[in-house]
Amino acid sequence: MKRTVCVFAGARGPSELHETIKEVGTELASQGCEVLYGGSAKGIMGALARGVAEAGSKAIGVLPERIAALKHHSDLTETVVVKDMPSRKEIFWQSDAYLCLPGGLGTMDELFEIWALTKLGYSHSSKPIVVLNLDGYYDYLIHFLERMVTDGYLTRERRDMVKFVTDPIEAVSLVAGGA
Repeated sequence: MKRTVCVFAGARGPSELHETIKEVGTELASQGCEVLYGGSAKGIMGALARGVAEAGSKAIGVLPERIAALKHHSDLTETVVVKDMPSRKEIFWQSDAYLCLPGGLGTMDELFEIWALTKLGYSHSSKPIVVLNLDGYYDYLIHFLERMVTDGYLTRERRDMVKFVTDPIEAVSLVAGGA
């Protein structure tokens, strides 16, 4: 049975990252993973989906009706259209692992929601949550989280539920079950 990795990523983002992100998709496919993602053919999401699809695996885009109507989804992937964002997340939360790539508000929303669900026991704590910190994109977030620990708002144990890494191969290995 293939491992399903849910990937949070932006529908925008600098084109300089696209080749690296495409390689992440290729590596996920080579590790036997199928990918659930936001479904866009643009930006970081699009680069990821191209890598997965071109390597012969499945990238399943899950789009709420309002977003699907924008027609930004890829024809390289399977598309599932759902009623709304909560319905999309219900599908996402069934994944075996979570990988966060650079992105915007939607990416942050998804990362923090699965983190909170895991902390509260609504998602299995053995499911890896990994953030790929490319080019220092998440450095300020890491600093903020450390401040939360220092000031007592977040325990070290809960902070460490999410693993931040800078190496794309390490990120894939962690979500693919290899490390």
